[in-house]
Amino acid sequence: MEDSEDFTIRLTVWEHTFFVTVKRKEEEIYRNAAKTLDSQYNKMIAQYPGQSPSTYMCMAALAVAVLWQKEAARNDTRPLVEGMKRILTTLGADAEAKAQ
Repeated sequence: MEDSEDFTIRLTVWEHTFFVTVKRKEEEIYRNAAKTLDSQYNKMIAQYPGQSPSTYMCMAALAVAVLWQKEAARNDTRPLVEGMKRILTTLGADAEAKAQ
């Protein structure tokens, strides 16, 4: 079987079981995502007792989205690239000035 072949997996998040068709090479990503969401859901139950299941699911989704946004910001290389461009421009201008 090829790694890119689609197939169906069963996932369970809290008490909800569903089937998702994924690429074989992405199976672990989906399974880990379901575990993460389930873990966040259970944390919300522990931290905020007495809420509805849909509220817990929304809170868990928000917690996961916040983690995702923090990770995306942490991996943003644009400021580094822009800083390197400024440094290289400055070094280039200094080298030209010295050559004259």
